[in-house]
Amino acid sequence: GILSPLHLEPSGNNFDYVFESCIRDSLSREILSPFFLKDIQKKPIYKVGFVNGAAWFFSLDVLKKIGGFNPAFFHYGEDNNLGQRLNYHNMSFYIDPTARIFHDCPQVAKRTYQDIRSQAIRDYSDFLIVLSNPKYSFIYNLREVCVILFSDFIKSLLPFRAKAFKRILFISFYIFRNFLIIRSNFYKSLFSGAFIDSNDS
Repeated sequence: GILSPLHLEPSGNNFDYVFESCIRDSLSREILSPFFLKDIQKKPIYKVGFVNGAAWFFSLDVLKKIGGFNPAFFHYGEDNNLGQRLNYHNMSFYIDPTARIFHDCPQVAKRTYQDIRSQAIRDYSDFLIVLSNPKYSFIYNLREVCVILFSDFIKSLLPFRAKAFKRILFISFYIFRNFLIIRSNFYKSLFSGAFIDSNDS
């Protein structure tokens, strides 16, 4: 499948925040101890559920199987979707603890945005991840998204919260506007080599 190094924050003293949040469920006790960075020879590789796409190593054969990035995604979420398709094709993520990168990005739990539209664009990618998951049918994924949006809509009304309401309207608009592309790309992603131009060999 896909092999990843350890992702460290710029100082190299701790794990990158996003990387740690990705592997926490898989390896919470084994790899996330404060002693792990000093004792890296426990295993040659570790199997994990997902690793964010800051640094991936995989073969051309794997690429031809799982395909390229889904063009329905602009930025954020495209690596999650590729990971879903990796699992769909019965392959997995692994970490090589002897290899490391320094991920130079903000080490914060949640990035802040200046306006509602920017936040909605970021959150829209989370809904795309759900809609594009090949593990389930498109109808099932669409129902899940509608349930979440409806729940968020009700919460924004009781009591009325204008920012939350506007955010839901933006997200709903983006899904409606891109619906045909999202659905088409979902079905394309079920096949090997999806989103790879046949002339790119």
